[in-house]
Amino acid sequence: MDTTEDGADHWGWRPEWSDERACAFWYLTVPPDEVRAPGLERYCDALDAVPWLDTVPPRWWHLTLTEVGYVEDLGAGLLAEVSSAVRSAVGQPGPLRVELGPVVSFRTAIALVAGPDAALREVQAVARERTQAVLGADRPVVHPTRFRPHVSLAYLNRHVPAAEVGARLAEAPAGPSSVVVDRITLAEVTRRDRHYQWRVLDEVELAAP
Repeated sequence: MDTTEDGADHWGWRPEWSDERACAFWYLTVPPDEVRAPGLERYCDALDAVPWLDTVPPRWWHLTLTEVGYVEDLGAGLLAEVSSAVRSAVGQPGPLRVELGPVVSFRTAIALVAGPDAALREVQAVARERTQAVLGADRPVVHPTRFRPHVSLAYLNRHVPAAEVGARLAEAPAGPSSVVVDRITLAEVTRRDRHYQWRVLDEVELAAP
């Protein structure tokens, strides 16, 4: 977001998504042990001390590819069909080296831009299109065409003046980091205690045939 715009409470979004309700997503999950960037680590530690931010522990770092739907509405059988359909289509581009950075702000989050854009969009398009083919037209996936590759570092938990958000961005490290990702994850996600947490339902390797 432009830092002249105030930030807003992330958790006010989708009030129907209660603490115990699980939603299925396709994620690229970031292996935390492979992100070695001392500047980024120090920055995340600093964000953790900001009261209007809920930081994301590295074990929950992720890049959202597409939502599938609420688990209670879909059932295990349909989710298995979704996973099978995506698995049959994902053979390229193989493991991805995902570049993380710079740090930017959206209206409700502080995040790392993720790239390369074209490769990530290719993976996202396959996951979204194959998911939609299984779900059918009466179950449209959320945000079917909007995709801004990023990994969120922290979510805003209240209204925040633009100047405060800008000050946090000004402290961000300049150098990017990278991580190799070799699979996408079908995750059952909950929003408990102002954090996204998930249980792995299935994983699909990004491996050339």
